Amino acid sequence: MLAGASAAWLLFGLRLWRGMRPCWPAPERLKEYAAYGLPFVATFALGWIIASSDRMLIAWLLDEAATGIYAVGYDLSQHSLGLLLAVVNTAAYPLAVRQLEQEGEEAARAQLAQNGELIITVALTGAAGLAALAPALLDILVGEAFRAGAMKIVPWIAAGAAIAGVKAFHFDLAFQLARKSYLQVYISAVAAIANIALNLLLIPGHGIVGAAWATIIAYGTAGALSWLLGRRVFALPPLAPMLLRGAVVAVVTGLAAWLMANLFSNPPAAIAGGFFAGIAASVLVVLLLDIAGMRGAVVQAVALLRQSRHEV
Repeated sequence: MLAGASAAWLLFGLRLWRGMRPCWPAPERLKEYAAYGLPFVATFALGWIIASSDRMLIAWLLDEAATGIYAVGYDLSQHSLGLLLAVVNTAAYPLAVRQLEQEGEEAARAQLAQNGELIITVALTGAAGLAALAPALLDILVGEAFRAGAMKIVPWIAAGAAIAGVKAFHFDLAFQLARKSYLQVYISAVAAIANIALNLLLIPGHGIVGAAWATIIAYGTAGALSWLLGRRVFALPPLAPMLLRGAVVAVVTGLAAWLMANLFSNPPAAIAGGFFAGIAASVLVVLLLDIAGMRGAVVQAVALLRQSRHEV
């Protein structure tokens, strides 16, 4: 990880820093940075508790073998979907910040509506696709001794990862844009306490599936609190239409991927077939529903392409 980050900085970041002279910020600016940034440190620490306490409790209440099986299914779901949502957010969030700085809250809210619809659609669709392709993926990536146990929790963890992604990359933006990031600490604290309590309650009777249930309930609690409190500090766009449209894309995509994957007995072929079928289905539904203004963007891109060819 260190080598990868260093290589990326050397290739893409070093030239941007040429000619700059580091300097110590003014005391008032440093205080502002600390007031805004330190809550993120606490939020990250509490997030680590949510993501890791279940493994410690599984090892304590069950055994280390169960912890390994749980970790396989958890990491496959959480890291793959989390990375996808992080990529989308990296491109989308600066647009909302720019609108807030240049045009005001209404323009930022309109951009958040577009961003949020995209984030929610990607989160739900990614979770549905991951659940549909999980058997084939686990056949390739996971040893035989781990597959059955991991398969039990992948759909639950995928759903939890989708909720966590929507919270982090849409609901929590209200606190960041309103410069009230400290509120995120309270929400994460509630979620961390709920996760530990639910793990203690559910693991003895339901094993690693109970831990997965505790995770999804904890993330759901955090998401609900973030949405409720966030609306008070920075009014977000209506949630129901975005959820409905995103759910339609997710259902169609997951069904297409599952049907195509089940046509093949070979895991690589099942993954490839399910993946491309899911992508085709999601693109079709996204354009039909005009998710995040995609249909207009495609029409505009085609028109520009035709115009450039005509000029040539």
